[in-house]
Amino acid sequence: MGALRDARHAWRTAQARVHAGLPEPDPDTTLTVGHWAYQGSGYSPGNAPLAAAAWHHRERERRFISEGGCG
Repeated sequence: MGALRDARHAWRTAQARVHAGLPEPDPDTTLTVGHWAYQGSGYSPGNAPLAAAAWHHRERERRFISEGGCG
């Protein structure tokens, strides 16, 4: 399984390199990325409702336990 995983990783890496228009890697050089881009912080619009629902569920559970729960 490890060999198949390594082959798939190599193939996907090569496909991503071709898609990005990057040259063939040279084993005698080091690739340096010269820029960064801020992508934002927090939850994406699709994940924000899920995070809020999980928080509310946990808060209700915490309150239930602090009030004595079922026992």
